[in-house]
Amino acid sequence: MGIASAGTAVWLASAYPDAYYAFDPGGTQVWEFLVLAGAFSAPLLLHAGVEAYYRLW
Repeated sequence: MGIASAGTAVWLASAYPDAYYAFDPGGTQVWEFLVLAGAFSAPLLLHAGVEAYYRLW
């Protein structure tokens, strides 16, 4: 569900690049928050992958 939501958000941000802003027009765009969310979720996903690997093998 998270992947589908993120995919939809990325599609909307790329289809309408000047329509979505986080705070005010000319400010931070939503896609910049998506990039940060992806960067901050990388350690969590790495940890989950390692834990799943050691549980299953």
